[in-house]
Amino acid sequence: MTVLMPIFSVMVNAGHERTSKARIIHQIQLIRGITPAFLLLINFPRFLAD
Repeated sequence: MTVLMPIFSVMVNAGHERTSKARIIHQIQLIRGITPAFLLLINFPRFLAD
C-alpha cells in the first residue's frame, strides 16, 4: 500500500497531468525493476544450499 499512495496523490493533482503520467510510468518501471531483483535476493540462499 505504501507504493500506491504516492501514485494516488499524484493522480489527484490533475493540474500537472503530464508530470503525473511520467511519475506513474517511472514508479511502475521502478517496481518492475525492483521486484525481480528482490525475488532473486529472497531465493538466493536456496541456490546456495543445492
